[in-house]
Amino acid sequence: MQIVRILELAERLEADIQTRGLKPGDPYLGTEQTARLLGVSSHLANRAMQLLVKRGILHRRQRRGTFIAKLPGQSRPGPLARVHLLVHREYLFSEGVLVDGVVGGMEGELPGAQIVFNFIPPDGNLEIIQRLVADSLQAPMPEGFVLVRCPLAVQRLIQSSGLPAVIYGQPYPSITGIPSIDYDHEQSTEMLVKYLLDKGCERIVLFLRQQVFPGDHRVVDQMQRLLTAAGLGLGDWVLRCLPQDEACVAAETVRLLKAASGRPTGFFCRSEPLADGVAAGVARLGDTGPKAVICAWHVYRRSGGAAWPRYVHTRPVLSPEQIGHRIGQKLALQARGLRPDPYQEALAMELAQPGPIQQPPTHPARPWNDPSQPTEGSGAW
Repeated sequence: MQIVRILELAERLEADIQTRGLKPGDPYLGTEQTARLLGVSSHLANRAMQLLVKRGILHRRQRRGTFIAKLPGQSRPGPLARVHLLVHREYLFSEGVLVDGVVGGMEGELPGAQIVFNFIPPDGNLEIIQRLVADSLQAPMPEGFVLVRCPLAVQRLIQSSGLPAVIYGQPYPSITGIPSIDYDHEQSTEMLVKYLLDKGCERIVLFLRQQVFPGDHRVVDQMQRLLTAAGLGLGDWVLRCLPQDEACVAAETVRLLKAASGRPTGFFCRSEPLADGVAAGVARLGDTGPKAVICAWHVYRRSGGAAWPRYVHTRPVLSPEQIGHRIGQKLALQARGLRPDPYQEALAMELAQPGPIQQPPTHPARPWNDPSQPTEGSGAW
Protein backbone atom coordinates (compact mmCIF):
# COMPACT_ATOMS: atom_id res chain seq x y z
CA MET A 1 0.00 0.00 0.00
CA GLN A 2 1.41 3.41 -1.00
CA ILE A 3 0.82 5.09 2.37
CA VAL A 4 3.02 2.52 4.15
CA ARG A 5 5.78 3.28 1.66
CA ILE A 6 5.36 7.06 2.11
CA LEU A 7 5.67 6.75 5.89
CA GLU A 8 8.86 4.74 5.48
CA LEU A 9 10.31 7.32 3.07
CA ALA A 10 9.45 10.18 5.43
CA GLU A 11 11.33 8.42 8.23
CA ARG A 12 14.36 8.06 5.93
CA LEU A 13 14.27 11.79 5.19
CA GLU A 14 14.10 12.60 8.91
CA ALA A 15 17.13 10.37 9.45
CA ASP A 16 18.95 12.13 6.58
CA ILE A 17 18.30 15.54 8.15
CA GLN A 18 19.68 14.37 11.49
CA THR A 19 22.68 12.56 9.96
CA ARG A 20 23.73 15.64 7.98
CA GLY A 21 23.42 17.85 11.06
CA LEU A 22 21.07 20.33 9.35
CA LYS A 23 19.58 23.17 11.38
CA PRO A 24 16.33 25.17 11.11
CA GLY A 25 16.66 27.60 8.21
CA ASP A 26 19.11 25.45 6.24
CA PRO A 27 18.12 24.62 2.65
CA TYR A 28 17.09 21.06 1.87
CA LEU A 29 16.95 18.96 -1.28
CA GLY A 30 14.51 19.57 -4.09
CA THR A 31 12.05 16.94 -5.24
CA GLU A 32 14.26 15.45 -7.96
CA GLN A 33 17.30 15.33 -5.65
CA THR A 34 15.19 13.70 -2.94
CA ALA A 35 13.93 11.11 -5.44
CA ARG A 36 17.52 10.20 -6.35
CA LEU A 37 18.48 10.00 -2.67
CA LEU A 38 15.61 7.64 -1.89
CA GLY A 39 15.78 5.73 -5.16
CA VAL A 40 12.09 6.27 -5.91
CA SER A 41 9.91 8.22 -8.33
CA SER A 42 9.55 11.99 -7.99
CA HIS A 43 5.87 11.43 -7.14
CA LEU A 44 6.68 9.28 -4.10
CA ALA A 45 9.49 11.61 -3.05
CA ASN A 46 7.12 14.58 -3.23
CA ARG A 47 4.49 12.79 -1.12
CA ALA A 48 7.10 12.01 1.55
CA MET A 49 8.24 15.63 1.57
CA GLN A 50 4.63 16.82 1.82
CA LEU A 51 4.24 14.64 4.90
CA LEU A 52 7.26 16.34 6.51
CA VAL A 53 5.75 19.72 5.62
CA LYS A 54 2.58 18.73 7.49
CA ARG A 55 4.73 17.65 10.44
CA GLY A 56 6.34 21.08 10.43
CA ILE A 57 9.82 19.73 9.72
CA LEU A 58 10.13 21.13 6.18
CA HIS A 59 8.96 24.45 4.79
CA ARG A 60 8.52 25.15 1.10
CA ARG A 61 8.91 28.67 -0.23
CA GLN A 62 7.61 29.46 -3.69
CA ARG A 63 10.42 29.86 -6.22
CA ARG A 64 13.02 29.64 -3.43
CA GLY A 65 13.08 25.98 -2.50
CA THR A 66 12.67 23.77 0.54
CA PHE A 67 14.10 24.59 3.96
CA ILE A 68 14.36 22.99 7.38
CA ALA A 69 11.64 24.41 9.63
CA LYS A 70 12.51 22.41 12.75
CA LEU A 71 14.37 19.26 13.55
CA PRO A 72 12.70 15.87 13.90
CA GLY A 73 11.76 15.33 17.52
CA GLN A 74 11.27 19.05 18.20
CA SER A 75 7.51 18.89 17.62
CA ARG A 76 5.39 20.01 20.52
CA PRO A 77 4.16 17.01 22.48
CA GLY A 78 0.70 15.86 21.42
CA PRO A 79 -1.96 14.01 23.40
CA LEU A 80 -0.73 10.60 22.12
CA ALA A 81 2.79 9.33 21.57
CA ARG A 82 1.79 6.53 19.22
CA VAL A 83 -1.28 5.45 17.25
CA HIS A 84 -1.66 1.83 16.15
CA LEU A 85 -3.64 1.25 12.95
CA LEU A 86 -5.16 -2.24 13.07
CA VAL A 87 -6.21 -3.38 9.62
CA HIS A 88 -6.65 -6.51 7.51
CA ARG A 89 -3.84 -6.61 4.96
CA GLU A 90 -6.30 -7.85 2.29
CA TYR A 91 -8.44 -4.73 2.45
CA LEU A 92 -5.52 -2.36 2.78
CA PHE A 93 -4.10 -3.55 -0.53
CA SER A 94 -7.24 -4.52 -2.48
CA GLU A 95 -9.50 -1.62 -1.55
CA GLY A 96 -7.25 1.16 -0.29
CA VAL A 97 -9.14 1.52 2.97
CA LEU A 98 -6.56 3.96 4.35
CA VAL A 99 -5.35 6.44 1.77
CA ASP A 100 -2.40 8.62 2.71
CA GLY A 101 -4.58 11.71 3.13
CA VAL A 102 -6.35 10.08 6.08
CA VAL A 103 -3.05 9.43 7.85
CA GLY A 104 -1.86 12.95 7.07
CA GLY A 105 -5.02 14.40 8.58
CA MET A 106 -4.53 12.32 11.73
CA GLU A 107 -0.98 13.60 12.09
CA GLY A 108 -2.27 17.15 11.87
CA GLU A 109 -4.41 16.59 14.97
CA LEU A 110 -1.84 14.45 16.80
CA PRO A 111 1.49 16.28 16.44
CA GLY A 112 4.50 14.15 17.17
CA ALA A 113 2.51 10.90 17.28
CA GLN A 114 4.12 7.88 15.63
CA ILE A 115 1.68 6.19 13.24
CA VAL A 116 2.24 2.42 13.16
CA PHE A 117 0.52 -0.09 10.85
CA ASN A 118 -0.35 -3.44 12.44
CA PHE A 119 -1.84 -6.18 10.28
CA ILE A 120 -4.43 -8.48 11.84
CA PRO A 121 -3.33 -12.14 11.57
CA PRO A 122 -5.43 -13.93 8.92
CA ASP A 123 -5.77 -16.98 11.17
CA GLY A 124 -7.64 -14.99 13.80
CA ASN A 125 -4.87 -15.39 16.40
CA LEU A 126 -5.15 -12.43 18.76
CA GLU A 127 -1.83 -12.95 20.53
CA ILE A 128 -0.14 -10.16 18.57
CA ILE A 129 -2.99 -7.72 19.26
CA GLN A 130 -3.05 -8.70 22.95
CA ARG A 131 0.68 -7.97 23.15
CA LEU A 132 0.17 -4.57 21.50
CA VAL A 133 -2.54 -3.67 24.01
CA ALA A 134 -0.42 -4.83 26.96
CA ASP A 135 2.57 -2.80 25.75
CA SER A 136 0.37 0.27 25.21
CA LEU A 137 -1.06 0.03 28.71
CA GLN A 138 2.46 -0.06 30.17
CA ALA A 139 3.93 2.60 27.87
CA PRO A 140 5.26 5.74 29.62
CA MET A 141 3.32 7.96 27.17
CA PRO A 142 -0.34 7.46 26.15
CA GLU A 143 -1.10 5.48 23.00
CA GLY A 144 -4.26 4.96 20.92
CA PHE A 145 -5.78 2.66 18.30
CA VAL A 146 -7.66 3.03 15.02
CA LEU A 147 -9.58 -0.10 13.98
CA VAL A 148 -10.25 -0.71 10.28
CA ARG A 149 -12.31 -3.75 9.20
CA CYS A 150 -11.51 -5.49 12.48
CA PRO A 151 -13.37 -8.60 13.66
CA LEU A 152 -15.54 -8.57 16.77
CA ALA A 153 -12.85 -10.13 18.96
CA VAL A 154 -10.45 -7.26 18.20
CA GLN A 155 -13.11 -4.58 18.78
CA ARG A 156 -14.02 -6.23 22.08
CA LEU A 157 -10.38 -6.46 23.18
CA ILE A 158 -9.69 -2.78 22.46
CA GLN A 159 -12.95 -1.74 24.16
CA SER A 160 -12.04 -3.62 27.33
CA SER A 161 -8.59 -1.96 27.42
CA GLY A 162 -10.07 1.50 27.90
CA LEU A 163 -7.39 3.00 25.64
CA PRO A 164 -8.27 5.88 23.26
CA ALA A 165 -9.62 4.26 20.10
CA VAL A 166 -11.72 4.96 17.01
CA ILE A 167 -13.42 2.46 14.73
CA TYR A 168 -13.04 3.58 11.11
CA GLY A 169 -16.10 1.64 10.00
CA GLN A 170 -19.08 0.18 11.84
CA PRO A 171 -18.92 -1.24 15.37
CA TYR A 172 -20.50 -4.61 16.04
CA PRO A 173 -23.83 -4.47 17.94
CA SER A 174 -22.28 -5.21 21.36
CA ILE A 175 -19.52 -2.62 20.97
CA THR A 176 -20.70 0.63 22.56
CA GLY A 177 -17.51 1.87 24.22
CA ILE A 178 -15.55 2.94 21.12
CA PRO A 179 -16.50 5.97 18.98
CA SER A 180 -16.75 5.37 15.25
CA ILE A 181 -16.72 7.20 11.95
CA ASP A 182 -17.93 5.68 8.71
CA TYR A 183 -19.61 6.41 5.40
CA ASP A 184 -23.37 6.91 5.50
CA HIS A 185 -24.43 3.47 4.29
CA GLU A 186 -28.12 4.31 3.96
CA GLN A 187 -27.43 7.43 1.90
CA SER A 188 -24.98 5.66 -0.43
CA THR A 189 -27.33 2.73 -0.93
CA GLU A 190 -30.22 5.03 -1.76
CA MET A 191 -28.14 6.92 -4.34
CA LEU A 192 -26.92 3.77 -6.08
CA VAL A 193 -30.25 1.94 -6.06
CA LYS A 194 -31.96 5.02 -7.51
CA TYR A 195 -29.27 5.16 -10.21
CA LEU A 196 -29.89 1.52 -11.18
CA LEU A 197 -33.67 1.91 -11.22
CA ASP A 198 -33.42 5.10 -13.28
CA LYS A 199 -31.35 3.10 -15.80
CA GLY A 200 -34.31 0.78 -16.26
CA CYS A 201 -33.03 -2.18 -14.26
CA GLU A 202 -35.82 -4.61 -13.38
CA ARG A 203 -33.61 -6.92 -11.37
CA ILE A 204 -30.89 -6.01 -8.84
CA VAL A 205 -27.88 -8.14 -7.86
CA LEU A 206 -26.02 -7.19 -4.68
CA PHE A 207 -22.45 -8.51 -4.51
CA LEU A 208 -20.90 -8.38 -1.04
CA ARG A 209 -17.45 -9.50 0.02
CA GLN A 210 -17.11 -13.03 1.32
CA GLN A 211 -16.50 -11.70 4.84
CA VAL A 212 -19.52 -9.68 5.92
CA PHE A 213 -19.14 -6.69 8.27
CA PRO A 214 -21.76 -4.70 10.21
CA GLY A 215 -21.91 -2.05 7.47
CA ASP A 216 -23.03 -4.71 5.01
CA HIS A 217 -26.12 -5.32 7.14
CA ARG A 218 -27.06 -1.65 6.81
CA VAL A 219 -26.71 -1.89 3.03
CA VAL A 220 -28.92 -4.99 2.84
CA ASP A 221 -31.61 -3.50 5.10
CA GLN A 222 -31.71 -0.23 3.18
CA MET A 223 -31.79 -2.00 -0.20
CA GLN A 224 -34.71 -4.14 0.93
CA ARG A 225 -36.65 -1.05 2.02
CA LEU A 226 -35.94 0.79 -1.23
CA LEU A 227 -36.76 -2.08 -3.57
CA THR A 228 -39.98 -2.86 -1.70
CA ALA A 229 -41.01 0.79 -2.01
CA ALA A 230 -40.24 0.59 -5.76
CA GLY A 231 -42.56 -2.41 -6.16
CA LEU A 232 -39.89 -5.07 -6.56
CA GLY A 233 -40.40 -8.37 -4.77
CA LEU A 234 -38.07 -10.99 -3.31
CA GLY A 235 -37.66 -12.60 -6.73
CA ASP A 236 -36.40 -9.33 -8.20
CA TRP A 237 -33.13 -9.09 -6.33
CA VAL A 238 -30.26 -11.45 -5.58
CA LEU A 239 -27.63 -11.41 -2.83
CA ARG A 240 -24.22 -13.05 -3.15
CA CYS A 241 -21.18 -13.00 -0.81
CA LEU A 242 -18.11 -13.79 -2.91
CA PRO A 243 -14.33 -13.71 -2.63
CA GLN A 244 -12.77 -10.76 -4.43
CA ASP A 245 -11.53 -12.98 -7.23
CA GLU A 246 -12.24 -11.76 -10.75
CA ALA A 247 -12.69 -15.20 -12.31
CA CYS A 248 -15.08 -16.30 -9.56
CA VAL A 249 -17.20 -13.15 -9.74
CA ALA A 250 -17.21 -13.22 -13.56
CA ALA A 251 -18.48 -16.81 -13.59
CA GLU A 252 -21.31 -16.00 -11.17
CA THR A 253 -22.18 -12.91 -13.19
CA VAL A 254 -22.52 -14.97 -16.36
CA ARG A 255 -24.73 -17.51 -14.57
CA LEU A 256 -27.01 -14.83 -13.12
CA LEU A 257 -27.36 -12.99 -16.44
CA LYS A 258 -28.24 -16.20 -18.27
CA ALA A 259 -31.00 -16.78 -15.70
CA ALA A 260 -32.32 -13.21 -15.99
CA SER A 261 -34.77 -14.08 -18.83
CA GLY A 262 -33.71 -10.99 -20.71
CA ARG A 263 -34.55 -8.59 -17.88
CA PRO A 264 -32.19 -5.58 -17.52
CA THR A 265 -30.04 -6.29 -14.47
CA GLY A 266 -28.25 -3.86 -12.19
CA PHE A 267 -25.16 -4.94 -10.26
CA PHE A 268 -24.55 -3.17 -6.94
CA CYS A 269 -20.96 -4.07 -5.97
CA ARG A 270 -19.66 -3.49 -2.46
CA SER A 271 -16.08 -3.05 -3.70
CA GLU A 272 -14.22 -2.13 -6.86
CA PRO A 273 -12.62 -5.61 -7.26
CA LEU A 274 -16.12 -7.11 -7.24
CA ALA A 275 -17.20 -4.61 -9.91
CA ASP A 276 -14.18 -5.59 -12.02
CA GLY A 277 -15.31 -9.21 -11.86
CA VAL A 278 -18.81 -8.26 -12.99
CA ALA A 279 -17.40 -6.26 -15.89
CA ALA A 280 -15.35 -9.28 -16.95
CA GLY A 281 -18.46 -11.48 -16.87
CA VAL A 282 -20.52 -9.00 -18.88
CA ALA A 283 -17.73 -8.78 -21.47
CA ARG A 284 -17.64 -12.57 -21.71
CA LEU A 285 -21.32 -12.67 -22.73
CA GLY A 286 -21.03 -9.75 -25.11
CA ASP A 287 -24.23 -8.94 -26.99
CA THR A 288 -25.81 -12.29 -26.12
CA GLY A 289 -26.67 -11.28 -22.53
CA PRO A 290 -29.35 -8.91 -21.21
CA LYS A 291 -28.59 -5.28 -20.47
CA ALA A 292 -26.32 -4.98 -17.42
CA VAL A 293 -25.54 -1.83 -15.42
CA ILE A 294 -22.67 -1.79 -12.91
CA CYS A 295 -22.17 0.54 -9.96
CA ALA A 296 -19.73 0.36 -7.06
CA TRP A 297 -19.97 1.38 -3.44
CA HIS A 298 -16.57 3.06 -3.42
CA VAL A 299 -13.54 3.11 -5.69
CA TYR A 300 -9.99 4.31 -5.45
CA ARG A 301 -7.08 4.62 -7.83
CA ARG A 302 -5.03 1.44 -7.56
CA SER A 303 -1.34 1.31 -8.40
CA GLY A 304 -0.98 0.00 -11.93
CA GLY A 305 -4.75 -0.01 -12.44
CA ALA A 306 -7.06 2.17 -14.49
CA ALA A 307 -6.23 5.87 -14.52
CA TRP A 308 -9.74 6.69 -13.29
CA PRO A 309 -12.85 4.91 -12.02
CA ARG A 310 -14.78 2.82 -14.53
CA TYR A 311 -18.05 2.82 -12.59
CA VAL A 312 -20.61 5.14 -11.10
CA HIS A 313 -19.87 5.12 -7.38
CA THR A 314 -20.38 7.02 -4.15
CA ARG A 315 -17.70 8.88 -2.25
CA PRO A 316 -17.59 10.97 0.93
CA VAL A 317 -18.10 14.69 0.54
CA LEU A 318 -15.12 15.32 2.82
CA SER A 319 -11.58 14.78 1.57
CA PRO A 320 -9.46 11.94 3.02
CA GLU A 321 -7.41 14.51 4.96
CA GLN A 322 -10.55 16.00 6.53
CA ILE A 323 -11.67 12.51 7.55
CA GLY A 324 -8.24 11.92 9.09
CA HIS A 325 -8.59 15.14 11.08
CA ARG A 326 -11.87 13.91 12.53
CA ILE A 327 -10.36 10.57 13.51
CA GLY A 328 -7.47 12.40 15.15
CA GLN A 329 -9.85 14.73 16.98
CA LYS A 330 -11.80 11.80 18.41
CA LEU A 331 -8.56 10.23 19.66
CA ALA A 332 -7.26 13.50 21.12
CA LEU A 333 -10.47 14.14 23.05
CA GLN A 334 -10.39 10.66 24.58
CA ALA A 335 -6.74 11.13 25.54
CA ARG A 336 -7.85 14.23 27.48
CA GLY A 337 -10.66 12.35 29.19
CA LEU A 338 -13.46 13.85 27.05
CA ARG A 339 -16.21 12.10 25.11
CA PRO A 340 -16.26 12.78 21.33
CA ASP A 341 -19.46 14.30 19.97
CA PRO A 342 -20.85 12.93 17.70
CA TYR A 343 -19.87 9.56 19.13
CA GLN A 344 -20.92 7.54 16.08
CA GLU A 345 -20.51 9.70 12.99
CA ALA A 346 -21.90 9.01 9.51
CA LEU A 347 -20.12 10.90 6.71
CA ALA A 348 -22.25 12.56 4.06
CA MET A 349 -21.88 11.00 0.61
CA GLU A 350 -22.27 12.07 -3.01
CA LEU A 351 -22.71 10.27 -6.32
CA ALA A 352 -19.69 10.32 -8.63
CA GLN A 353 -19.51 9.46 -12.32
CA PRO A 354 -16.69 7.57 -14.09
CA GLY A 355 -13.84 9.76 -15.19
CA PRO A 356 -10.63 11.33 -13.88
CA ILE A 357 -10.52 11.29 -10.08
CA GLN A 358 -11.07 14.75 -8.68
CA GLN A 359 -10.53 15.79 -5.11
CA PRO A 360 -13.86 16.22 -3.31
CA PRO A 361 -14.61 19.90 -2.62
CA THR A 362 -12.98 21.19 0.53
CA HIS A 363 -15.54 22.46 3.00
CA PRO A 364 -14.39 24.65 5.89
CA ALA A 365 -14.22 22.43 8.94
CA ARG A 366 -16.31 23.49 11.90
CA PRO A 367 -14.55 23.40 15.26
CA TRP A 368 -14.86 20.17 17.17
CA ASN A 369 -17.78 20.28 19.57
CA ASP A 370 -16.57 20.76 23.13
CA PRO A 371 -18.65 18.32 25.19
CA SER A 372 -18.58 20.79 28.07
CA GLN A 373 -20.40 23.41 25.98
CA PRO A 374 -23.96 23.41 24.61
CA THR A 375 -24.17 22.07 21.05
CA GLU A 376 -26.32 23.39 18.26
CA GLY A 377 -29.03 21.09 16.94
CA SER A 378 -28.08 17.43 17.01
CA GLY A 379 -24.40 18.15 17.53
CA ALA A 380 -23.51 16.76 14.11
CA TRP A 381 -20.86 18.36 11.99
